Amino acid sequence: MVFSDGPVELPHFLVSCESLVYFKFVFGLHEVLKLPSSAGFVGLNMLSLMNVKLLDCVSFRTFISNCPVLEHLNLLACVFSDMKILDIASVSLKSLVIDNGYPDPGGDGLRNCELKVTCPGLVSFYYNSPLAKDFLLQDLNSLEDIFLSIDSLTEYGVVNDCHHIMHKVFKGISNITVLKLPAALEMYETVEFSVEDIPSPSVTYHLKMVELLEVRGGKNELEFMRFLLKHGRALDGMSISWAADIKDPKDITSEIMKFPRTSSTVVLKFLQLKSEVDVSRL
Repeated sequence: MVFSDGPVELPHFLVSCESLVYFKFVFGLHEVLKLPSSAGFVGLNMLSLMNVKLLDCVSFRTFISNCPVLEHLNLLACVFSDMKILDIASVSLKSLVIDNGYPDPGGDGLRNCELKVTCPGLVSFYYNSPLAKDFLLQDLNSLEDIFLSIDSLTEYGVVNDCHHIMHKVFKGISNITVLKLPAALEMYETVEFSVEDIPSPSVTYHLKMVELLEVRGGKNELEFMRFLLKHGRALDGMSISWAADIKDPKDITSEIMKFPRTSSTVVLKFLQLKSEVDVSRL
């Protein structure tokens, strides 16, 4: 953990260390981390940056692409306020975590920044952050497991972009087998959900497991569940966890059980949460 009054530049001996495979860099407060312009971290397998302020999208993209065997990238409570695009491109990356889901004094998630991910080998993607300005997910044919939490959708006045963002996200994750959505669907209650938001039912063709957390039984949530059950031909299970303030979801459960299902093996599980879900711990 580093406490600094100004920007920090990684020393050359650290960047050039060929035996380094795991690196976790944590600022006590948000400060600028100057990324090396030359190639380095040739043996790095996992990189975690926490409370780091990133300024230059070009240097970040170059830095990531200069880590030839990097498989795990975690960006936790990072600040991207001065960047127009967070561009992550890597042929080796298998796991990506972007987590700005807990309060921090200088963080704004990716509200002012576009997110572009081009990682053909990516298997797992965890996104818990205010809604990015835009999503561009490319070459994610290996992606199997995705966790999406966009809790701040309505708070920041971008609810009218709901359909556009949903279309972009679903278009880029057509081969996933596990989908986890915590408290995401209720945010669309001010905008009617439509299956037109999903480019094609093929997004569900490989889907085997769905987990929906903090469900309140709203119109859009039910419509989304109906869509998944209708088109999820490989679906083995759907877990529905009720929000803590839902006391008796009996009628909602009965309605869901009547939804037509394409998969003959799908099992529905209904769980009652005792407290609000802390998505940062999932």
